[in-house]
Amino acid sequence: MSRERRTWKRIAAAAGTGMMAAALALALSIPAIGLAQTSKRKPNPLAWQIPDGAEKEANPLPQTTANLAAGKKLYVEHCENCHGVEGKGDGPDIDPKNKPDDLTNPKRARANPDGVMFYKIWHGRKKPEMPPMSDTLTKEQTWQVVHFTKAMRRPLPAKKK
Repeated sequence: MSRERRTWKRIAAAAGTGMMAAALALALSIPAIGLAQTSKRKPNPLAWQIPDGAEKEANPLPQTTANLAAGKKLYVEHCENCHGVEGKGDGPDIDPKNKPDDLTNPKRARANPDGVMFYKIWHGRKKPEMPPMSDTLTKEQTWQVVHFTKAMRRPLPAKKK
């Protein structure tokens, strides 16, 4: 094989590698574009209205005795009638067909980090009904309720060895 032909072969191989890299970059960007589009789908007005990134949002208030006491007072006033004294979803005003969640269940903690809890309280939902607290509580008060409801959770049982 001539030297000139080998050179052209190397150039073609390099170009092929470049084309391959460009094709790979394009292929990887298509799903990302698709994900961005799916996050803009129309929300279900009956369901929880949780914005993107809420699961990463941390409570901006420190968990102090004062914030826990304020959260408890607000919980008793606004939440206890449905969620119950101990947060087990057994309050006197519950709809038996749509019992509220047991806030003490430690297994629900992973699905309900601070930001998700905040927006569930803030926005409420229509089915099953939970009234939005955005017209009643300030954002600071809502974060205090988040602290208190998290404090109600039972610890996960120890893993068996």
